[in-house]
Amino acid sequence: MPGKMAQPDAPRSEGPSHGQSHVEVVSVRLAFGDRRVFDGLSCRFSHAKISVILGASGVGKSTLLRIIGGLQRPDYGDVWIGEQEISRLSERQMQRVRSRLGMMFQGGALLDSMTVFDNVALPLREHTRLSKREISDRVHAQFDAVGLKRVDALLPGQLSGGMKKRAALARAMITEPEILLIDEPFSGLDPLAVRLIEALLVEVNRTKGLTMILTNHHIGSTVRMADEVVFLIDGASIHGSVKEIKESIDPRLQRFLEAAGTGPSLEDAS
Repeated sequence: MPGKMAQPDAPRSEGPSHGQSHVEVVSVRLAFGDRRVFDGLSCRFSHAKISVILGASGVGKSTLLRIIGGLQRPDYGDVWIGEQEISRLSERQMQRVRSRLGMMFQGGALLDSMTVFDNVALPLREHTRLSKREISDRVHAQFDAVGLKRVDALLPGQLSGGMKKRAALARAMITEPEILLIDEPFSGLDPLAVRLIEALLVEVNRTKGLTMILTNHHIGSTVRMADEVVFLIDGASIHGSVKEIKESIDPRLQRFLEAAGTGPSLEDAS
């Protein structure tokens, strides 16, 4: 069945009802002053799948990632990570949940004054008691996993756009999370770099079984890599596979896809 507009529900006191859901957002409302971002948003993200959050600029794609990561509390509603509801946890309790999460920020958010090695090693130095040798081994294993070589002593400013994305992904994965939250991984990249990062994310998902939730405005990569799509609009969502999204009769979704010029690409996803 085509994706349908999610209907607001009352927040639940039990874990997700969908056995394959790894992350679930239920009836979330959020406003910044007079601007309402979400008004009863409900959506779910499946275990070990690649879920892409689509939508026009300003609809709250990055904000939704921040809510899932515990960096932004909703005004109302529930946010489930597995069987744990996180929206009302203390900061200390949330730190334990964050150990299950990795986040790749838009633009990479690498620290310019630190080498690439130190950027990737930082979460291990701050949150583990690993030895210097163990940290070095873990960092270089992640460099290998994302295809980076001889970058230890380089500063972020010495990297190409694609290399920065790879370094940011290595840092997000360094603590071996269950869930990766990835904000606009293809922004600022040329078409070849988009394909390379796209292939890398798919490989990481398939080999490590990670649940990936990413925001994206690049329709072609969404069609090629997404297992499911969450389309944000008017404070709520439409959820489905690429095929279901293509077949949705919701006029708002169709206008978005037509404006993005996606007709041929979506036809290829049938």
